Parts: sequence; C-alpha cells; structure tokens
Amino acid sequence: MTGALTAQQEQARKEFRAFRDRHMAPCAGTWHRARRTPPEIIRLLADEGLLGLYVPRVRRRWLQPGAEAGLAAPAGPR
Repeated sequence: MTGALTAQQEQARKEFRAFRDRHMAPCAGTWHRARRTPPEIIRLLADEGLLGLYVPRVRRRWLQPGAEAGLAAPAGPR
C-alpha cells in the first residue's frame, strides 16, 4: 500500500474537514473540557453520512483496541 488516497477518499477527507471546521472546531474546546459530545453533533454527522466511517487497518494504529467503525477515539488515558 502506497499511502496515496483515491479520488473518492480525497473527496471524503475534504468533506469531513469542512464539516469539522464548520460544526466542530468552534466548540471542540468546550466539549473537551466538559468531557461531553453533544447528541446534536452526532445527529449532524449521521445526516452528512460521516458516522461509521471505515478506517483501513494500516491507518488504525492510533485507535483503541477493537475500534473499527464509528467515531474513532485516540488510545490512551482519559
């Protein structure tokens, strides 16, 4: 595997980053401090088709054990 993304993968990345910048980045610090993700953002992710994204094995090293779909969470202490 070369690590290069397909055109479809690049488009998905672009769409997710735009969503992140528009809906998540402005509130991320507040959510992090509250240790809470509002249900509204989960609904928006689902509405946009961004919930349950598949992360290929080669790019999953940073996921918690067993995490293969849904919102990916970095491994480590909380």
